[in-house]
Amino acid sequence: MEVAIRWSSLSTPTEARFLIADVVGRTFKLCHISTYENSNLQWEEVSRISKVPAFRTFDWSPRNDVVAVGQWSGETVVLALGTGKHVLSLPIKSQRQCNAVAFNSESLLATGLERVRNDFCLNIYDINQRGPAQSLQSSTSSIKQTVDPVRKLATSEGITSIKYFGLQPRTLVAGVKGTCVRIYDLREDSTNPSLQYQTTCVHNLAIDPTDENYFASAAPPKETMVMIWDRRSSRRSTSTRTSTAVAQDGPVLELKKPVEDGDGAANTNIWRLQYSSTEPGCLGILASSGNFRLYHTKKEYIEEDESQVKGSSGQARPIYAQDLHVSHVDTVERSYQRRRLGSRDHDREELDRIVSFDFANVYAPDQRPCAITLRGNGDIGIHELKGRRPALAISARSAIAVSKPAQIASTADNAKLPSALILKEASQSGTIAEALVQVKEEACKSNDTYGSLSLPIRDALVLGDVARRRCIEGYLFDCEKNAVIAKDEPQLQEMWSWIKVAQSRARDGKMVADYVDFSYLGVNAVWNEDLAPRDTRILSNTPPDGSIASAVTSLAQALGLQDSGLPETTKPDHRLLCLYTLGFSAKTGKLFSTVNNLAESGDNAQACLLSLMYNNSDLALKALQSGPRKDEAIHKSLAMAITAFSLIEETKLQGERRKLAFSRIQDAVSTTDEPHAQAISSFVTAGDWITVLQIPSVPLRYRLGIALRTLSDTSLSTFLAHETSHAILSGAPQALPLTGLTTHTLSLFQSYLSLTSDLQSAVLAMSFAAPRFVRDPRFDTWRAAYRTQLNTWKLFIERTYFDTQSTKLSVTWDGTKTLRPIPAQVTLRCGNCGDALHRDAPPTELSASVASGAAGHHTGSIFGDARSGTVCPKCYAHLPRCVICDLWLGVPDPRSRGALTANRDPFAEALEVCLRCSHMYHRGHAEEWFRGHEKCPVPDCECRCNELDGARS
Repeated sequence: MEVAIRWSSLSTPTEARFLIADVVGRTFKLCHISTYENSNLQWEEVSRISKVPAFRTFDWSPRNDVVAVGQWSGETVVLALGTGKHVLSLPIKSQRQCNAVAFNSESLLATGLERVRNDFCLNIYDINQRGPAQSLQSSTSSIKQTVDPVRKLATSEGITSIKYFGLQPRTLVAGVKGTCVRIYDLREDSTNPSLQYQTTCVHNLAIDPTDENYFASAAPPKETMVMIWDRRSSRRSTSTRTSTAVAQDGPVLELKKPVEDGDGAANTNIWRLQYSSTEPGCLGILASSGNFRLYHTKKEYIEEDESQVKGSSGQARPIYAQDLHVSHVDTVERSYQRRRLGSRDHDREELDRIVSFDFANVYAPDQRPCAITLRGNGDIGIHELKGRRPALAISARSAIAVSKPAQIASTADNAKLPSALILKEASQSGTIAEALVQVKEEACKSNDTYGSLSLPIRDALVLGDVARRRCIEGYLFDCEKNAVIAKDEPQLQEMWSWIKVAQSRARDGKMVADYVDFSYLGVNAVWNEDLAPRDTRILSNTPPDGSIASAVTSLAQALGLQDSGLPETTKPDHRLLCLYTLGFSAKTGKLFSTVNNLAESGDNAQACLLSLMYNNSDLALKALQSGPRKDEAIHKSLAMAITAFSLIEETKLQGERRKLAFSRIQDAVSTTDEPHAQAISSFVTAGDWITVLQIPSVPLRYRLGIALRTLSDTSLSTFLAHETSHAILSGAPQALPLTGLTTHTLSLFQSYLSLTSDLQSAVLAMSFAAPRFVRDPRFDTWRAAYRTQLNTWKLFIERTYFDTQSTKLSVTWDGTKTLRPIPAQVTLRCGNCGDALHRDAPPTELSASVASGAAGHHTGSIFGDARSGTVCPKCYAHLPRCVICDLWLGVPDPRSRGALTANRDPFAEALEVCLRCSHMYHRGHAEEWFRGHEKCPVPDCECRCNELDGARS
């Protein structure tokens, strides 16, 4: 490649800059874009560096205007673009070609050299060793300054390409000529790589800035192959002081012949690989023939069972369950050999080909990602990627972004560009229930429905943030708390109230009889003896002889259920158990207590209806006269009607006189919208309960109770079948007392999801019975989707609570966990031997050198006891030392002799680490140090560990 173009990572919409490197002419030109309209690009030269030493590779610093050039002699020179001075020289001991140079986002510069025997080929320099970073740009001295490498790696191994990770600036990936690709962590003292992949594709390394777990590499010249790697799919090297890294897994994606047009062009090389920083998974590949293609990759998650593979030790180890594939390919320009067919000017076609490109970090005016291209004739252009970006996007956390035009625009008139995005987030004030109430009040004021509601953006976004906010507030498996959080949804309150009672009965084993578990069954399942799947309800491998009906009878007797007001029936115990499932009791003391509590809380009409359901008119009148009596006029009207109804029943009026009496009661009863009062009014004016069963506004629980105490067996079966079908089709969660938590409930929740998209409530409710009693692939899919939602919201702690508590709910009568526990996702391992730091594991036999007291190892004293918590229980290696007190880190196990010292503060002795410089200290010492200091206590470390929140952890 004779010329190259690079886009500045510091570019903004108002100051877009790029760099042109002319290898043959030995010049650098720094330019900025003045205008870009209708694909017409105008640019101006800002500065130029001429007579640069002959070079074969270069890199532009991402933090300031300095460029490093690697020469044919192997020496690297750092140039300031503003002055053109050679401000820093990095000589080498043995002359050979410099193949690669790379800056990180801090002050490190890596150089990769050709192979020579007994010398390092990968050198790391700290260019700040010669002075502040800004002096690199402003220095006017003509004297070349030199620095020595801070790290020397890769002995006698030629380096072909180097790239630093942007989010981990002290980690780099390097290609070793003809051998492998390695990842080095410069925070470690070891010269061994952290990861290594055996491959010959070691050229043109490129890291995906949108997901730095992925990076690509190209095959040697004359070969056209690209491999994409996932650094998470490899195990960390367990190398010791004497061993080397072992090759790990292969690439996650291979692109064979990615830039061939099928025209038979020979000697095609891959000149450049580059990932887009604005389009996730977009990899640009440029060939020497001018063929420029964009490969768009997508990720798919595979089943968890496939995410366990065998390691070299034979034990299962987890990998990240992602599968990478190419979704589509865009051909920006075909090779000049292909385009010249029919052309009379072969040389002109070859000269017009694209010879270099780089992706921009800003968007084109129509909101599409773009790349800057350089042709052999010197023409520079902007290529806009296919596919328009959405003008509006809503995140998983209910934030909305609306794009504005003019990302790359003219700045000649110093016009101020508007903000690139309008960003709005959902209102976070108060609880989610209060926020929803406010939205509903706004809808009532404007007489609008949700479908045509005009609201401020922050208020409207609340509707899409309900599940996340509820989760943060603790919406999980505490039914009472869930009812409070969902107080804006009466149907969910009824659902959680029933589940709370059902859970308390299931926990105490009150619903088990004759080895049959009736937990979480509804009225329909009990009446029809529908226990499907039966194998999950039978609590014995060899159940005793007997039908489900006998188990129902045994359970009713065990619970002491009685009711003298039942109609003539062949299934009295089924009716009693159904009423018990609904929470109704005919016991006088229990009935009086329930009615009194309802009346005192202001639910006079409900208390009255419950009394009438059990044919107790006196208790009904008392209920209307007790408590706060919010609707006194209605209560008086109902009391008069109930009194008249009692007289009619006592006198046993018949015929026309009875009809006349009921018509006068109907005239006297006030109209009301309260459901329980409507039921009472309908009953006393009609003289029977049949009309009440036909009023949909009356709560289902009471209609079921009335049906169980009044209808015949045949009529009751018909009524339950109709109500069950209606509940399933309407997706009513308040119908759980009817359906229970069964397979029918899954169909109910399926309709509920179609209406509300409330996956959260459906999964949490079904988790009480699935997969313990209900096993259906629909629930498995919903559960996996909800876990993905929690991860998307970054609520990892809440997702962990969900996993652990739902696993506990899945335990069967014999202790079997029907829900497989989530495997451990974080493990602590010894940095010396690589084994898990499990305190109760037996220690491994040590070698004679270690057991005899090798440096850093103690085998028998109280300070190095294997179970003290301060050393590895396998190899007895210590944790690092505190950089302040120089003592070993670690908190002794309270069970060991090392923890018997009086007045120990375990929190002060806890290990604390700086996530930027990786130095460690005791927590108490760190707090004391940073009260009076800003910088790290380690000499020569310039890290301000306490400057940003979260740096110390």
